[in-house]
Amino acid sequence: MLGVGVNSIMGTPYPEGVTENATRECQIGFWTTSMSYYRTMELKRYKDAAPFEFGDFTVRELSPAVFSLGSVAEILVPMGAERDSRVSEKTHRMYVVVTGDLEFRVAGQTFRAGPGDTIHISAGEEYGFHNGGYEDGRLLLIRVPGPTLPERY
Repeated sequence: MLGVGVNSIMGTPYPEGVTENATRECQIGFWTTSMSYYRTMELKRYKDAAPFEFGDFTVRELSPAVFSLGSVAEILVPMGAERDSRVSEKTHRMYVVVTGDLEFRVAGQTFRAGPGDTIHISAGEEYGFHNGGYEDGRLLLIRVPGPTLPERY
């Protein structure tokens, strides 16, 4: 629920419990951090996200530059392609299956995932996947924190 005060930095209502008399530290620490999510709009067009090869996969980094806390990438997974098992270094790694029927291995469990399915992998979990289906697969990968170089998708 929103309070009645107005944030002098953003010109928007304060959340309940935060008033105009909030400390500068709160305003700078919280509102400045939040401001990039509420005031800075950036459009990154799909056609501008140059694809690159990563082993058997084709990857596109889709995240706008303003989104620095994580990232979104598209991964094209050809029939027969395999992501060898590895341990996740990201706090959160989520794969969303857009097309295809892929077999995932996560923390000792093996399961099939199809369009609309989302798989969350935490830091320290071993994972991999294989496209044993009859069509190329397409995944969205959401990572927190975002990529570091060299990145291992």
